[in-house]
Amino acid sequence: MACSGLSYIVGVLLVLGITLAAVAVFTAVAGFQSGVLSSLAALDVRRAGESMVVAEFNRYTSDLILYNNGQVPTCILEIRIVGEPSPVYSVPTCTPIPPQQYTTINLGLVSPPQRFTLIARTINNKILTYTIS
Repeated sequence: MACSGLSYIVGVLLVLGITLAAVAVFTAVAGFQSGVLSSLAALDVRRAGESMVVAEFNRYTSDLILYNNGQVPTCILEIRIVGEPSPVYSVPTCTPIPPQQYTTINLGLVSPPQRFTLIARTINNKILTYTIS
């Protein structure tokens, strides 16, 4: 009788030990995954925070006025017109436009078409598309 009571206690302790080990492993894995997801989310927030909006295009001077409607400073590295082989604006590095600020970029177009589409690339390699009409 005493042996069956002892084996019962050992069995309960064994099940309890395995359960606690499984919970510890699950907690460690979940903690690691949480850290990875939060670091990826931080990168996505930075990219999602970029939002450049065309405020105005002056056809006579070929000036493009952009407004940073995002949450982070954003820099335009290159602007292309769809269908043209070379960029109309390109800089190797530039000063970021702070949030809620304007900047003027001269595209150097002699006679812009009535309607055209621009593709801009930011410093974080986000692609923005604008249609000017």
